[in-house]
Amino acid sequence: MHLLLAELTPKTGCEADVEHILRGLVEATRAEPGTLHYVLHTPRAAGQPFVVYELYEDEAACRRHLDSPPLKDAFARFETLLATPPRLVFNHAVDVTAKADVPAG
Repeated sequence: MHLLLAELTPKTGCEADVEHILRGLVEATRAEPGTLHYVLHTPRAAGQPFVVYELYEDEAACRRHLDSPPLKDAFARFETLLATPPRLVFNHAVDVTAKADVPAG
């Protein structure tokens, strides 16, 4: 499995726009093959980043996501909405414990 952890810090006043774009990416990603989990976390306080936890079957599935038109469009829109460039962390899973039916929220 391949992990992508993204942190996106919006400029002050742009939080709602960033959240709207990220929610659209959650919907678009549902149809992508190889996506195991795609979870959007909203900030608990002003100035903190949105965090997106993404888990893919393999690196190729992650690359397809990164090359997808919805993601490329989102990154173009983020250029004027984010305080800093997105922070992206890529990792490979070493060991996994999964629990079924984890509630959202």
